[in-house]
Amino acid sequence: MAQEPTKRGEIILVDDEDLILKLGRKVLEQLGYVVHQTDDTTLALDTLRRRIDNVSLAILDVVMPGIEGSDLATLMRRIKPDLKILFSSGYGITDEIQRQMRAGNTDFIAKPFTREDIVAKVSKLLSE
Repeated sequence: MAQEPTKRGEIILVDDEDLILKLGRKVLEQLGYVVHQTDDTTLALDTLRRRIDNVSLAILDVVMPGIEGSDLATLMRRIKPDLKILFSSGYGITDEIQRQMRAGNTDFIAKPFTREDIVAKVSKLLSE
């Protein structure tokens, strides 16, 4: 079993699938994180602006109506350059996601994922 993260803080979870939002929030809250969940990218950006000193990670769906997760990550990093990003998708890794992963502070998790998968990815990102 993956080691659970030792650092606690706030996470923004953005996905257009209600089930992912509910399950993701449940797992992350069980780990001790405060989770701001939304399917609205404007609300995600507003939350980051309001909670900039507390949010350390954003988990972003890659394919959403209106904006790609990679574009949302770029906008979020204009607000907070050191924000860690975990992309989530059932469609695989795009070239842009690979580019952002090479730049650092970024990882990818394939849907569907298990509790152990998300714990391992969050732990890895927040320990870097």
